[in-house]
Amino acid sequence: MADVELGEFWEKKLVSFGKRMHIEGDGFFAKRDFEYIAERCIELGKYDELRAKQMRRKLVQIWETFFGSDAVNDAVDQTTFVEAVRSHKHMIKEAAQQFFSYWFDVVDTSGDGLIEKEEYGVMLSIIRITDFAEVCAAFRKIDTDSDGKISHDEFVHSAVEYFTTNDESLASRHLFGPLI
Repeated sequence: MADVELGEFWEKKLVSFGKRMHIEGDGFFAKRDFEYIAERCIELGKYDELRAKQMRRKLVQIWETFFGSDAVNDAVDQTTFVEAVRSHKHMIKEAAQQFFSYWFDVVDTSGDGLIEKEEYGVMLSIIRITDFAEVCAAFRKIDTDSDGKISHDEFVHSAVEYFTTNDESLASRHLFGPLI
């Protein structure tokens, strides 16, 4: 997966992700959405102050890298969001690996190195997916070895695929629930 496959389905996934991560519903994807997500992750992950600071910094860095130069009042519209990610395609894989490695640790609240269905449900609730049937369906797709738990590798691999492929058949399309 050396190259990022940009195409219509990739854009659909990206727009869906943007809508899920967008907290305020005002039509703009904003730095404050990243800050809110960081605070929710920190709260759920029960991070110590150093780890919390690293999480905040990583999310702000991702925002600044991908969207900072295009933002007006620290916000971008949907078209600008997609184009900003597209223009940084050489950085997507690494950014997804780093961010979702952090996010895995947040979601794994038990600290056992695996995400269980309930933990996954909490993660999806951060992005406003609360229908348990949707949580279960997404969980089953991402649990590629069907052992009832999502490993770090399954989670990060799914995230990288979600952001770097245009392949509609991959299970990673379900990482953040149904596409919007």
